[in-house]
Amino acid sequence: MTETPETYHIERSVFEKPNPKPGKSFSFSKTAGKPNVFLIGAQKCGSASLLTHLSNHPEIHTPKNKEVGFFCDQNIYSKGESWYRKFFDNRIPVNVDGSASYFDSKQAAERVKAYNPAAKIILILRNPVDRAYSQYNAAFRLGFEKQSFEDALRLENDRIRYGERMVSEHGHNYCFQRLGYKTRGCYADYLPVWTNLFDSERMLILNGEDLFKEPHEVMRSVYGFVGVNYLQPQSDVWENKQRYSDEINPSVRSQMEAYYEPYNQRLFSLIGKKFEW
Repeated sequence: MTETPETYHIERSVFEKPNPKPGKSFSFSKTAGKPNVFLIGAQKCGSASLLTHLSNHPEIHTPKNKEVGFFCDQNIYSKGESWYRKFFDNRIPVNVDGSASYFDSKQAAERVKAYNPAAKIILILRNPVDRAYSQYNAAFRLGFEKQSFEDALRLENDRIRYGERMVSEHGHNYCFQRLGYKTRGCYADYLPVWTNLFDSERMLILNGEDLFKEPHEVMRSVYGFVGVNYLQPQSDVWENKQRYSDEINPSVRSQMEAYYEPYNQRLFSLIGKKFEW
C-alpha cells in the first residue's frame, strides 16, 4: 500500500509552511537586535499569556508576531540570522523570543545554545492531559484536524512517523508539531536536552495553572529572573483560552492520566518540585 496523508487521515493543510512575508505573518522591528531570553513553551501551556504580560513591560521587547519559530523549523531557519534579528530591538535591554515549539525540539535547543550561550530560558508547563486536549481543539479549529479526539490519539503515532518520513520533502515534521497531542506532553523526555545545555540558574520552570491563578506572583518571579523591575500586570490576561463544546470523555482522561503518571513523576524529580496535576 502506498502511504499518503489520507492513509492516516492527515489534512493537507498540516503541511503548509508558515508565511514569511512581512506585513502578513511576520512583522519586523525598525532596528535589529539579538534575543537574550527564550520562552520555549510548552505549547498550549500559557506561553501566549506570559508573553503578553512581558510585552507590556517597557524594558522588554517581544516580536509582534509572538512566535517566530526560527530555531525549530528548517524552512524558517534557512532565512538566516540577519533575517531573524529583524524581529528584535537592540535599543531595549531584554529581547524575548517566545516560540512554544522550541521545547520539544532537540535541534532548537542546540541552535539556541550555539546562538546565545548566555541566554535565559523560561519554560511553562501544564497538566499534560489538558494540554493535549487544548492542542487538539486548536488544531480542529484551524482545520488541521477532522477526527474525534479519541481517533486522533489512536492515529497519532502513525501520523508522527509519516511526518518524519516527509521531513526531506517539507523541511519539518509538521505532523509532530500540529498533531502530536499526547506525545508532546511527555515533558520528561524533552527537558534533559535543555538542562544539559543550560545551567539551572539560567532556567525558570513555571506551572501554567499558577499563571492563571496567581499572575502577580508568577510575574514577580519572571521579572526578577530576566532582570527588570516588577511591573504590576495591567489585567489578568489568559491568551487563547478556549471553551469547548465537549469535555474529554472521563474514561479517556483516566487512561491519559495513567499514561502520563510515570512521565510526570520523572519530571518532578528532574525539576525538584511537584505540580498538582
